Formats: sequence, C-alpha cells, structure tokens
Amino acid sequence: MKRQLQAGLAAILLLLAFSCTKENNSPQSAKSSQLSSSQSSEALQAKGSSSADQSVATLSATGTWTLHYSWNCTGTYSTTTLTVYTDGTYKTGSGYTGQWISNGFLFTFHYNSSNTTYSGYASGSNFYGIMATFQPSNLKGCFFLTRPAAATELKENRIKGQPDASGKP
Repeated sequence: MKRQLQAGLAAILLLLAFSCTKENNSPQSAKSSQLSSSQSSEALQAKGSSSADQSVATLSATGTWTLHYSWNCTGTYSTTTLTVYTDGTYKTGSGYTGQWISNGFLFTFHYNSSNTTYSGYASGSNFYGIMATFQPSNLKGCFFLTRPAAATELKENRIKGQPDASGKP
C-alpha cells in the first residue's frame, strides 16, 4: 500500500510539474508531453536508483528544516521552520501541522488546516519541489527545504501581501 501511495504521489508531482510549466500549444509538444502514471513512476524509480543518486535515496526528511516558498514561482521566497517528526507529522514555525510521507527521494507533506500539499525531490542535502492549495484560490508555487545552520525555530517571515505557507491570505 505504501508503494502504491508513493507511486501515486510521484504521478501527482509530475502532473503538477507539467501544469506549472509554460504551455506550448503545438500538437507535437502536446503529444510528447503525455505520460501515463506508470511511465512517470518508472522514470522516478529509474532516477532514484541510478548509481549517481544513491546518496540522495537515503536523505532523511525528519528533523528541522527551513522552508523557502514562493507562490506563483516568482523567485522571491518567504521562509518558515518546518519540523518533521518521526511519527509522520510535522509543525511549521507558524503553528500549522500536518502529515508527511517520504521514500528518501520524494517528500510530500499536507496541511491539516487546508488542502495545501507540497511535494518535492531530494537533491544533495536539500528538497526541491512544487506546492498547490487545491482550493478555489488554486494557488501553485515552488519551494525548497534547507537545513538551518542552527536548530532554532523560525517564525514565518512572509513577503508582504503574499499568502502564508498554507496558502491562506
């Protein structure tokens, strides 16, 4: 069941990635960008199992992270702490909580207070990915997670006028 959930999350991550890219209406590009969920999962499994990525496959999501997030992928990031617990839960510096799942290569977390979901991949010692609110506001964005220099809780440092990490105004 966990493997099916991971494959499903991988497919969602790829679908979101395609929806966040600039659209090209040519028939050739539409044809070449269509992937089945099994092809998507196979591509991610191949990526995660290559010899160059063996160190990435063991990246642990637990512990304290700095969440850098940018709604609409503007390149300007707000930040908050993300503390990931071994019991499958997390808490942000703003007090939001939720559940997470990871296989060492993919990391997905979902807010309890909203439908907002973040999903990313490991690269080196960080995670990089996309997020969406899946609510009427239909916000989408980009994020990355880094380990802080010191394990201190960072309250949310939000860009004025932008939604918080959960997607709320």
